[in-house]
Amino acid sequence: MKKICYLITLLVITSCGSAKYSYSLDESLGYKQGKWLLNTVFEKEKHPHINEYAESYFMNKIEGTVSTLLEIQNNSAGLMKAIVPFEPSKKQLKEIKKATDYHYLINIKTIVISKDLNGFIGNTKYGVSYKKNAVRIEIDIYDLNKMQLVSSNSATAIEEYKLNEEPNWSLARGIIRLKTGALKRLIKRL
Repeated sequence: MKKICYLITLLVITSCGSAKYSYSLDESLGYKQGKWLLNTVFEKEKHPHINEYAESYFMNKIEGTVSTLLEIQNNSAGLMKAIVPFEPSKKQLKEIKKATDYHYLINIKTIVISKDLNGFIGNTKYGVSYKKNAVRIEIDIYDLNKMQLVSSNSATAIEEYKLNEEPNWSLARGIIRLKTGALKRLIKRL
């Protein structure tokens, strides 16, 4: 029994493919000062812990104050309860600044580009097939004092496999791991 568990663990560790990451980055803002407001992550396919990951990654990056918009809305009776869009208007930025007195707003969006793989890879009966999982993470940062976008950054994570008639016991990374990996790597590069 121990040998079977050991072999399965070894198989999972050695068969995980590596994702390829590409980035589009603006100049660094110097995340040392100020009060930063983190909006709820925008995504069609909800990942239950992506907001906690984003908050944790930014808390490690920024030495100033980091709070989530949801946290402030829940603690403040006068603050709007509406969802702030990914691309807020100047009027919305002005309302956020007036209500919170924060300096920056961080918006994060996740986009699933393709979702062909999940779990074990397998093989095809005939010929060759290419399958991939791909996600894109976008982070926009608004200066609430200037009421404008000051930084727009993105990361794309792609994991691709070539399937053929040969048995393949690889394990696909999955969309959730690609999202969190791209988010963590992008925040490190900001």
